[in-house]
Amino acid sequence: MLINPHTSILHQWKQKQSILDQLQEIASLPITSSSHQRDTLEKEFIEFIFQNDIDFLFGGLLVDGHTSQLTSSRQKYYKPTITNIYLAEILIAADQVFYHGIFSFVGNQIIGYLIREISNGKNNLLDINRFTDLNNSDCFFSLSVLKDLLEDKEFHLLIALTSPSSIKEVSSEDLLLSYTRSLREAAENIDMHYKEAQIVEFSLLNKLKTNKFERDFSSSQIENGFVVNCELLALLSKHLINGGDASSAKLAIEIFHGLHKQLLDDSVDANDLVSLIHAGIMLLQIDFDLDLVVIIDKLTLQLAEQSTSQKTNEKSEYQEMVIKLFQQRKNAQSNPSKIQLLFLSRQQIDLDARLMDLRAKFNPCCLVFIV
Repeated sequence: MLINPHTSILHQWKQKQSILDQLQEIASLPITSSSHQRDTLEKEFIEFIFQNDIDFLFGGLLVDGHTSQLTSSRQKYYKPTITNIYLAEILIAADQVFYHGIFSFVGNQIIGYLIREISNGKNNLLDINRFTDLNNSDCFFSLSVLKDLLEDKEFHLLIALTSPSSIKEVSSEDLLLSYTRSLREAAENIDMHYKEAQIVEFSLLNKLKTNKFERDFSSSQIENGFVVNCELLALLSKHLINGGDASSAKLAIEIFHGLHKQLLDDSVDANDLVSLIHAGIMLLQIDFDLDLVVIIDKLTLQLAEQSTSQKTNEKSEYQEMVIKLFQQRKNAQSNPSKIQLLFLSRQQIDLDARLMDLRAKFNPCCLVFIV
């Protein structure tokens, strides 16, 4: 499994970083290199998408909460927030390396799901995981409802896309809208031309999205919610770099200020400080706002004054390295590192061409700021 949802945030972060490292290595290989490493990882991504229960209607990986210690809720299925954040990041990164449209499609769907969940939280922050019985999940439908709602060719394509499901509780009279094969393969299975299948798929998904169904759910607080929201902010920043819409930029700024306020109101933890400063630096790649720079500088000073006795982990150490490099580069200092920070002038004549060149190749270790 690319990201194991039944492990700690730190373990999932390590899995995410390992995959990003592999993608960067593949992206930097010469064209003449063996394709074995590339093909193996691409196959792993494809198998993950079609062998796990991903909601292709509203986005998000759906898992069984009873296989972890996260909840005692009787309603057990949920979309683990941190897992979906990291999953969206590596899927969109994989599309930049493999140019496989399904990766960015699923990744962007997950981001859309996370953004919608923020509207259900407090102060533009994610605060709960929602648990449901399987037949109350957003992507679960009875076949009788689908037959009434969809045209014959829409219904047959949907069956071809989703059967069989990996969740054993789904009966022959029900359907979990989680794809088990690609659209091209599903179209071939029912002798439908691929171009027609694209139109039919769009139509059937739109019908299912616009028909509202009442869903019951229970909820529990997100564990390590502050850090999870910082990770979401970092994800939104990367999403915006790759062409996200303006509303996402506004939301990202609101998330940062909401987290900053929470940090001021509550007792300060060094790991929380590191997470917020790192997320703020990621946000500066979208807009090098001087007010945000001032906040980050103050938080960095506050971090320096914290006791060094607190235990750190690989994730915090990596983020602290980014923070240190950012302050050094911002102050025109030089220090060799795996991570590359570039500060480009807004007045640079060939700025657009330079940015296009930098972003043409996948490199998660290169952070670009327009000042």
